[in-house]
Amino acid sequence: MSIRGTITYSTRGAPVRTVPELDVKIRQVCVECNGRWLHDLERAFRSVMLLPMNGFGPIAMSKPVQLVVALWAAKTSWLIERSVGYIRGEQAPDAGPSPFRWMRERSEPPPQTQVWIGAVDAKPAKLISFVATQWVGADDPPVGIVQVFSIGYLLFVLYSPVGFSHLPMPTQTFALSIEGGTANFLREIWPHKTDEVEWPPPGIFSADQLEVMWPSGGRIRAKFAPPE
Repeated sequence: MSIRGTITYSTRGAPVRTVPELDVKIRQVCVECNGRWLHDLERAFRSVMLLPMNGFGPIAMSKPVQLVVALWAAKTSWLIERSVGYIRGEQAPDAGPSPFRWMRERSEPPPQTQVWIGAVDAKPAKLISFVATQWVGADDPPVGIVQVFSIGYLLFVLYSPVGFSHLPMPTQTFALSIEGGTANFLREIWPHKTDEVEWPPPGIFSADQLEVMWPSGGRIRAKFAPPE
């Protein structure tokens, strides 16, 4: 995706390692998936979002485009969790192959997944990427995971219900609601809310707002409520 520049991987605000370019790799994907549906999804995403990723807009995202972008974001978030979870020193979500199988067979994000898109002014800070993840839930154990990540100028917020290898999946269904003045900063693209979504939103995050946005909760407040 032509993502070049110094990348710093950090956990809890402390840098872990710095590399000259985006180099996240995972060795748990077979040749058949990597060379076919994942390859096709990357090409489809790039065809509609390469310019926005590099800061060029605005664009109008129709429902088919929203689906492609949401599916790519869901796939990317799960692969990020599998590839960099060890850096945070935390237990990775035990999703198994089911989310990937669902995405491959249905060509849509897994059930109960929610995806928002926003924009970040990446150029002044030379920001290439940002990742922050936190377990969330109404009770203990947590019932889902929220991830914020950016690639270039694109910002994504995702919620997915997950379980742990030693704990059962939650029996109650929840939907994530984001509180505060985020209406001007984020647009929900999955499940579909509108036929067309404009990018970028009126509000654009600065790079230094990302660290306080999540998981410390300065910008986005999250709570769980029964889905509509």
